Amino acid sequence: MIKYISMFATKGSGYKQVKDYSHYLEPIDKSPGRPAGNSRRWGDASHAVQRIVIDSIIEKSKSKLNTRQTAHILAIAYVESGFNLDAASNESAAGIGQFLDGTGEDYGLDDSSRFDLSTGIDALILHYLKNRNIAIKRGNSGKSVEERIYQYHHDGPGSKDKNSGLGLRLSKERVLPITDNIEMALKGTFKGEHVDPACDRKKKHAHNLSAKPRTNKKYIDPASASTLHPHAAEISALEQRDYYTLKVWNIPSRYYWRIGPFSDD
Repeated sequence: MIKYISMFATKGSGYKQVKDYSHYLEPIDKSPGRPAGNSRRWGDASHAVQRIVIDSIIEKSKSKLNTRQTAHILAIAYVESGFNLDAASNESAAGIGQFLDGTGEDYGLDDSSRFDLSTGIDALILHYLKNRNIAIKRGNSGKSVEERIYQYHHDGPGSKDKNSGLGLRLSKERVLPITDNIEMALKGTFKGEHVDPACDRKKKHAHNLSAKPRTNKKYIDPASASTLHPHAAEISALEQRDYYTLKVWNIPSRYYWRIGPFSDD
């Protein structure tokens, strides 16, 4: 039995500025019966909608992909849109697979179908298979094929097989660990709280932070004699030092400072 709750995404950050060609500010189709997102933000869709997206990906993958490959597709959809079929970026990336306009056109995605669930999933699967074939033709095998698939999705196949870059790093450090967990979730053997390891790290750190006493003493960086963060009065010196020198959990500051027992007021 699939543990859906372990796969659901939570609403991500929005954009204050978007390009003229972005689809972020376009109205969302709220037609009755359509599994619409709440906004264009990553992961901003109800659990009911996300489950429809997950089930649709699984159903459409049955005839073309095995369980591992289906898990990989789900991981890519999670990382790209958070299972929000109406997600859009501040550029032209949009839909369940966050295809740029030019790439999307190759798979029949246009102004009328960019946020269509069925068309978006078909495009995601076809793009996955295309990138897999490219990786194999270039001499990759085993795990390296999986690593290249998301690298090509993120950077484009024109990136060739360089061993650096954001796409490859995200593939190794984020997409594939999530794929491993989703594969277990599909088989009913996943025991963790969430398929995204970052979610468990943030929850654990939030718990540790809230369990520690708050201090009224601001932590001053001895090197620069400056306060490291405006909320320093509410965080222990140890927490301040750990975050800024060790990069605890590697969580971006916009998330780190919102998970403590304090407010942004």
